[in-house]
Amino acid sequence: MAGVKKPGIMMQSLRHSTPTFALLNDPNPTRGQKLMRHKHYATTEIYGEEMQKLLEGAEEAVTQI
Repeated sequence: MAGVKKPGIMMQSLRHSTPTFALLNDPNPTRGQKLMRHKHYATTEIYGEEMQKLLEGAEEAVTQI
């Protein structure tokens, strides 16, 4: 319905990208928790860990240039 035609992209993919981008732009995890309506902070913390992995990968990619 959204017109996304790339294979492998589903609504769940978009749902998971929302808190990641939110945390990249505003690293306040409490706001991310409220945005995603997570009852437990530990659930939101998972996204912070994934974001950290992305950032570490970006650093390694730049240093290899």
